[in-house]
Amino acid sequence: RYQGAVVRARAEKYFLGEQPTKRAMEEEKRYAMSKEIPEIEQNSVLIQDKAIIANVFCEHYKELFGNNETSKDYEYLKELVSLLPQLDQQSTKELEEPFSIDEIEKAVDALPNKKTPGPDGITAEFYKLRKNILCPILLAIFQEAYATNSLPPSFLRTHTILIPKTDDKQKLLHVTGYRPITLCNVDYKIFAKMLTNRLQRVICDLVGNHQTCGIRGRAIQTNVHIARSVLECVTDSSNQIAILQIDLAKAFDRVCHSVLFTILSYVGVGNMIFEGVKMSYSNCYTSLVINNNVTTKIPVRSSVRQGCPLSPLLFTLYLEPLCQSIKRSEQVQGYVLCKTEIKVQAYADDVAYFCKDKKSVTHAIELT
Repeated sequence: RYQGAVVRARAEKYFLGEQPTKRAMEEEKRYAMSKEIPEIEQNSVLIQDKAIIANVFCEHYKELFGNNETSKDYEYLKELVSLLPQLDQQSTKELEEPFSIDEIEKAVDALPNKKTPGPDGITAEFYKLRKNILCPILLAIFQEAYATNSLPPSFLRTHTILIPKTDDKQKLLHVTGYRPITLCNVDYKIFAKMLTNRLQRVICDLVGNHQTCGIRGRAIQTNVHIARSVLECVTDSSNQIAILQIDLAKAFDRVCHSVLFTILSYVGVGNMIFEGVKMSYSNCYTSLVINNNVTTKIPVRSSVRQGCPLSPLLFTLYLEPLCQSIKRSEQVQGYVLCKTEIKVQAYADDVAYFCKDKKSVTHAIELT
């Protein structure tokens, strides 16, 4: 009991071999209280009733995770999809091989320890401890899922916790002051990690060097170095440059699933990845964890899960049509650095445009 309290309290004060006592229970309570949302403001009215607070957040996320697709958005993005590269037949064929025990074991070994589990309460440590027993079972489950085109219901059920975006108490009075983080069951995380490992093989062929999030061998420091180099060159010359930091509000939460599926189909990632992603985002739902209570189910018809190992790569693919439209536009003039024209740099939804003149700025904004 005390050991469980140490884990839930995120305690780091206990050394190897030290036995936790009642202090661990007290630390768990303090940790839980620090995560509470004591009050929010709605229509200029301060609300402190926990049931009403939970209801306000539920209504907000029902709307946010609802299907936000419109015919105009879909048709426009469909045109942008044609800007993406496509994999050759050999690359697609290699991605379509059935999953193996080795892939499952690799995914299990890569799971981070001491992470909050999903709704079933089973931790990554348990899967690692019983890997030799569980991996063959997981393989059978995955094979059945592809045969029936549906994942087990537990894979599609998640909890969502709300993490403060800021220390500003005034901003935390509003639902927008919190970031939703999805807690997935570990068996789903293993499945998602396997899809991620496969997608990593070809992601560099599909997403340009301007995007550095989640892609093996790329780092955000590259973006920083490029921006700094551009500014230094401009400072030392008579040239000018406008750098626009684009704020894509709630970008992960507004990902339209049908557009995501269209992109995956177009670039040719193969049946294993395409159907795997489609199953992962079909008939899924979440429940918010607010003030130590779990809310009713909220259908998830848009968004990629923040907290899922697959989400960064899915989002980079989703954003790539926009980045390509900026790069290929003749009306957007960037900055030439070492014989390479820099127009856009991105780390997930943190996007920066490099524009040579006002006309380029105007057109880049119109494309966004």
